[in-house]
Amino acid sequence: MRMKEKPIGSSRRISGGFVNTMKTLTYQEEKENNERIFSEMIQKIRPEIYVLMSLIDSTGINPFILYKVIRQLNNVAIGSGWGQVVVLVNNRKAVRVEGVDTEKMNDDVILSKNNLT
Repeated sequence: MRMKEKPIGSSRRISGGFVNTMKTLTYQEEKENNERIFSEMIQKIRPEIYVLMSLIDSTGINPFILYKVIRQLNNVAIGSGWGQVVVLVNNRKAVRVEGVDTEKMNDDVILSKNNLT
C-alpha cells in the first residue's frame, strides 16, 4: 500500500483534500534566492573566491581580464619569481596583459678599471 503524498510546505486540510498555502515564487524571486544561497555557500567554503565575486559584482570588471592577469602572474611566479604584470588599457578596453619575467640584479652599469682586474 502506497502512502498518500503530502504537499511540500505549508498546507491546510479542507473538506475532501489539502490546499497548498505555500507562496509560489516568480522566476526572478527564485533566481535571487538561489544566488543568495550560492553566495552564502561560497562565502563559507571558499572565502577568497567570495571576495573576488563580490569585487567583480560591485565594480563590473570583466572577469576574463582577471583570468588573463592571474595567468601572467603565475608565469612570472614560476619563472624567475621576479617581474611585473602590466595591463594596457586604451579607450576603456583592455588591449594587452603583459607578464614580464625579469632577473633581479644589483650590478654597477659601468665598472671602474680597478674592478676589471
